[in-house]
Amino acid sequence: MLAGNEAYEFALAIYNSAMNAAARNIPGVKVAEQDLKERFPGTERKQAAPEPAEE
Repeated sequence: MLAGNEAYEFALAIYNSAMNAAARNIPGVKVAEQDLKERFPGTERKQAAPEPAEE
């Protein structure tokens, strides 16, 4: 069971790296990011909520 968890964490780290590279428009990484996205549903980054303006 431990090996499966380690493999998942490693794959998730790769996916996070691909998302970061895609966000920086690194050539060629968008395809890999899209492929990995299918394997990690629900891990999309969410936009931070805007902070309320002080009055």
